Amino acid sequence: MKIRLFALLSLLVLAIGCAIPMTNISIQADNDVSMKPTWNAYMASRPNAKIVLRVPGLTKEITQTEMSEKETFYNSLERLLLQAQFTVRDRSLLNEVLTRAGANLSYMEIRDKVDTDIILEIVSYKTGPISAMQFTEGAATPPTPTTTHGVVLDGRVIMVETGEVVGIFTIREIHPYPDSFSAASTDPAQQAALQNMTAEQLQALLTQLQSGYEQMWSTLAKKLVDVLKGNPISPSRITKTAYVRPASTW
Repeated sequence: MKIRLFALLSLLVLAIGCAIPMTNISIQADNDVSMKPTWNAYMASRPNAKIVLRVPGLTKEITQTEMSEKETFYNSLERLLLQAQFTVRDRSLLNEVLTRAGANLSYMEIRDKVDTDIILEIVSYKTGPISAMQFTEGAATPPTPTTTHGVVLDGRVIMVETGEVVGIFTIREIHPYPDSFSAASTDPAQQAALQNMTAEQLQALLTQLQSGYEQMWSTLAKKLVDVLKGNPISPSRITKTAYVRPASTW
């Protein structure tokens, strides 16, 4: 009798679960890339072009963690540039040359002192809330603006020989586990939930956040190399399954 009752209860739970409508919700962050039409021809003629990375200087406000994150990304980017057959120059040399010369250095002098064809300038690298669009699969309504967690990378591509800005880009990448930031937020309700977590649960949350960051940096660097190679890049998009609340009958 108990076995039969348990089986009936299991079937009831399964039926209720199947009756709950579910759908896919996607969050997408687009990129904004503008390269001169002549850029592809330039790169085709210089498959091993010499390139140097110019990064923002350190400020008093930057934390040790933020500095470590950016350095990880810069190193990953330079590694991928090497794999893409670029000749990568030492960015610390460029920083030293610019620091010593100040604003009086021409691009021709930079070319002679650093021996580079291209400057890939990272204007800003910001991690935190980013603007995106939310799509509901099969919905008749248009996508709606939303905010998620990720990184926004702004930069320029400069041809050293002419001093010409040949490319401007904004690349947005969504953290693959944005819901983890809800759990780690400063909201009082979330803080209370954090306090109830075990040490193992907290460690799992931190591990997931760090893993997501590493995936994000890798994808961001790959997209930037594709931009330099003249390849199209896709927007950042994550999809999750969510329950759909049925329309009220009251």
